[in-house]
Amino acid sequence: MAGKDQRTVVVPETFFTALGARLVKDFGPNGAASVLYDTGRRAGRDFVLMAEKYLGESIRHEEEIRALILMFGREYRWADLTVKELDVPGKYAVIDWRNGVGVPSGGSRRPVCHIGRGLLSGAAEVFFDQPCDAIETQCQAMGADHCELIVGASDRVAKVAERLG
Repeated sequence: MAGKDQRTVVVPETFFTALGARLVKDFGPNGAASVLYDTGRRAGRDFVLMAEKYLGESIRHEEEIRALILMFGREYRWADLTVKELDVPGKYAVIDWRNGVGVPSGGSRRPVCHIGRGLLSGAAEVFFDQPCDAIETQCQAMGADHCELIVGASDRVAKVAERLG
């Protein structure tokens, strides 16, 4: 949880590429994916809690959630984000993620947006007030035009992925 003395730091994009490569070397692709996802999840949750503290109110309505997600992409330059679907009562969202930090264009045999999935799932846990997950149904690193992430309550994520698949 975000602490009173929590600091936000800025690092160059190459940090994430180097971190991912080192984690793959030390823990293999699955271990690296788990560490990066969990790191992103904690950061996403803390980011929303920090924003709520700054605003002095909870972020739970569609307009507020959309605005925060888009601001995160634009202001922090994490990625070019588009909220394709957002169903607050249904507790899920479909996000297009283009030109994400540390995401190569093509050449990967597997999805690589582990930190991004984590960021969105951690944020969704606060928005939807329950544990959430995120899956990547398209990946720019695998040659797709963009990444597509489905985020939300675990049972909803699978159903939405099946519908979109």
